[in-house]
Amino acid sequence: MKHKKLKYSKLLLEELSETIMGTDDYSTKIEDIIKDLQMIKNQLKKGSNKKFYRKEASRLQTAIQSLRYLRKKSDKIILQGKENV
Repeated sequence: MKHKKLKYSKLLLEELSETIMGTDDYSTKIEDIIKDLQMIKNQLKKGSNKKFYRKEASRLQTAIQSLRYLRKKSDKIILQGKENV
């Protein structure tokens, strides 16, 4: 299971490194990653062990917030580029 997670994380990083901030593709990939992290976080909140995984859920939320910041920054670059044209 841990091996699959590492492969998925590596794949995400490779996809992001191929894209350039300030493009629609970058924003789309960031949004997909945010949705995946939210799904994982929501799965941790369910069940009898939800209190056990509260720190992990908190860290996921921090990652989601950081990705939202990057997406907004990329969207601002896109808007500035469209205004200049």
